[in-house]
Amino acid sequence: MPKCPKCGAEIDHLSQWRKTEDKYHFSLGEGEDVITEMCLPRDSQDYDEADYECPDCAEVIFNDYDTAVDFLAGREVTSISPENVITKTE
Repeated sequence: MPKCPKCGAEIDHLSQWRKTEDKYHFSLGEGEDVITEMCLPRDSQDYDEADYECPDCAEVIFNDYDTAVDFLAGREVTSISPENVITKTE
């Protein structure tokens, strides 16, 4: 099982935080009730702008999908970015 490089805990999953953007129509109905309708849903396959945290210490250890998958699969990921986040070794 992989270990968090920051706290050493054995982990079988990561916590993923990602920013998403949805487009809604926003209007007022009777009695000034707010009506929102989603008109452009987020792209669920867009993994840009994601942080992957250790579920034990809550430190960000990855910031891209492929590296997080490689880590959980037991493949080597050893390059550390200036922000002390692990990135994929090419």
